[in-house]
Amino acid sequence: MIPKLSKILILTVCLASVSLADDFKTVDGKEYKNAKVSRVEPDGIVITFSGGIVKLPFAELSPEVQKRYGFDPIAEEKRRAEEEALEDKQVEEQKAVAREQAEGEKNAEADLTQSREQSQAAEQRAAQTYRSAPKGTLSGQVFVSARGRENFKLGAVQGTLFGRDAMDILLAGLKRYADIKIQQLNGPLGVAQANLKQAEANEQAARTAEQTAFNASLNLIGSGNHAEARRALDVARAQSREAREARRAAENQYSEIKGELAFYYSGAFLLRFSRIAHSDSRNGC
Repeated sequence: MIPKLSKILILTVCLASVSLADDFKTVDGKEYKNAKVSRVEPDGIVITFSGGIVKLPFAELSPEVQKRYGFDPIAEEKRRAEEEALEDKQVEEQKAVAREQAEGEKNAEADLTQSREQSQAAEQRAAQTYRSAPKGTLSGQVFVSARGRENFKLGAVQGTLFGRDAMDILLAGLKRYADIKIQQLNGPLGVAQANLKQAEANEQAARTAEQTAFNASLNLIGSGNHAEARRALDVARAQSREAREARRAAENQYSEIKGELAFYYSGAFLLRFSRIAHSDSRNGC
C-alpha cells in the first residue's frame, strides 16, 4: 500500500510533468520546442506548441519519455489485444444480429405475400358474388374505393369492391410486417443516433483545434516558426473538413433510418401496400 504522502508526491510530479513546458523529439528526429502536455492518453501524449496541437504516439518517443508519462509497452500490448478481442466479439455479435434480422425480414416478406394472396382470393370471391347478384344490389359488407380523394356518385367513376374479410386479412398481414420492420430499425436507429452525437463532438473538437492553430499562426507572423505553424494550420483545417463530412454522413444516415421508421409507424405504409394489393387483384381478375 502506498502511503498518503507518497501518493501526494506522485500526483505532484505527474501534474508538474503535464503543466510545465518541455522539448520533445521523436525517434525520426522531429522536434517540438517549448511544448506543454495537455493530455496523456493510453497510447500517447497530446501537446500544444507554437505550431498548434499534435498527438505524439508513445511508439514515436524515447523510452525515457515513455517511462516519464507512465507508458508500459507490455501493458499497452495487453490492452490493445483486449480491445481487438472485444472488437472481434462485437463484430461477431453484429453479424449474428444481422443474420437474425435477415431471417426475420425473410419470414415477414413470406407472411406478407401469403396475406396478400389470401386477401386477393377473398376479394375475387367477393367480386364473383357481386357479379352473380341481382343488378343494382351489393352482396355482403364491402368497401368502395375510387381514384383520388374526391367524393363521387356511385356509378359515375370506375370503382373496385373490397370484401371485408379480404381487407381484414391484408391489414393483419401488413401490421405484422410493419411490427417486424419497426423492431429491426429500432436498434440501428439507436446506433445511428450515438454515431451522430460522437460525430458532432468530433467536429466541435476539430473546429476548436483549427481555431487554436489559426491563432498560433497569426501570433507567429514574421517569425521563423511561422511556416511550421502554417503547416499545422493546414493539417487542422483538413481534419476539420473530414470531421464535418463525417458529421454530415452520420446525420444523413440517422435521418434516413428515422424516416424509414416513421414510414412504418404511419398510415402511408398501409396505403402503399394496399394500393399494390389493389393493383394485383385488378390485374388478376
